[in-house]
Amino acid sequence: MVSICKRVLVTVALLAATAAFAATKEDIQADMRAGRWQHADELLQQVIAKHPNNALAHYWRAEVQAKLGNIANARHELAEADRIDPSAQFASNPRVLSDLRQKVAVVPPVPAEPAAVTSAPTAMAVPPPLLVPEASTHQASTPEPEPASWVKVALWAGVIGAALVMAWQLLRRKAEAVRLQEEREHAAAALRDAKKELDDAISWSDGQPDLAPEAKLGNFDRARGAKLAIDGATASLPSARSFDEAYATALRARDIAAEIRGKETPSQAQARQRDEAAQREHELRVARAQAPVAYAAAGPSTVIVDHGSSSDGFLTGMLVGNMLHSGAGNHSSAGSSFRARDDDDDDDRRRPKSAAWGGGGDIDVGGTSAGGDASFDTGGSSGGGPDTSFD
Repeated sequence: MVSICKRVLVTVALLAATAAFAATKEDIQADMRAGRWQHADELLQQVIAKHPNNALAHYWRAEVQAKLGNIANARHELAEADRIDPSAQFASNPRVLSDLRQKVAVVPPVPAEPAAVTSAPTAMAVPPPLLVPEASTHQASTPEPEPASWVKVALWAGVIGAALVMAWQLLRRKAEAVRLQEEREHAAAALRDAKKELDDAISWSDGQPDLAPEAKLGNFDRARGAKLAIDGATASLPSARSFDEAYATALRARDIAAEIRGKETPSQAQARQRDEAAQREHELRVARAQAPVAYAAAGPSTVIVDHGSSSDGFLTGMLVGNMLHSGAGNHSSAGSSFRARDDDDDDDRRRPKSAAWGGGGDIDVGGTSAGGDASFDTGGSSGGGPDTSFD
């Protein structure tokens, strides 16, 4: 019964305060909607000075002070609103009220339960609002993770880079070791083949009845000296990183084996092949240089046309045509030979290629944006007053 009477008195007081507050309520709402916090705060101070028990005015000023960054004042105003109206009917948006409580760290009061009446009814004292110290604000908020320091990032980047360089060096060394091993085995095989050729040459020399003993002995001495050189080169292969000397030793041994048999040495064969290749290259250059002159002097001649060849093919065709024309004394006329590509190939070459599809596709620039809750809640009364949200 006492609790009901108390609620009725509180409601009547709030309604009376609202009637006095109605003259400036719209102005304050307009300022809060427009974000004119300082002007709204001045009006709210005037209202609270005249009507200190207006829970709605205290609640609004708590929101304004929170927007201005005055957390202590906002906490005090919200505590006053809770003291006047513990049921929090001054707020019509519980979410905004909860966010404001978290921001200023004010725990809502617990409504007192009516005590059992044993004798005369007594007035129940309203517990003061629980105020949380300023330091608890930092404890209630969730600590944000600190960003990684650039020093740590640089250290990790250096470690990863060093690991990559070391891996690349190991792979390079392994590849170099494999190459050296293959080259070493190839040089060893060349030395073994040269030594076998020396043995075959000595066997051949000993089996020749026409050779004098002194010649056979000289051949044996030359072969034995070449074998000693081969043994020395073979012994140095495991630690060698260049095998030019080993190949040169094998070539000298094969030359000695060929000389014992009375044949052309490998060195002489290589030199002859180089000379022949140089001679062929020289003749080809001379023929290319003289081809236009010979064609002009010979007059009309038969030319083999090759549409798909290079300039070398064209010059070769002119030379063949000149040779055919030069034999006109034995033949009444020189036949012409033509070779061309199919018309389909020419058409394909002249036909422009179709542009490749880029796969662009249509771009969808329509649609609507999913809007958030941008409402400005100013509904309610002094007992369940307007709750202005600032999203």
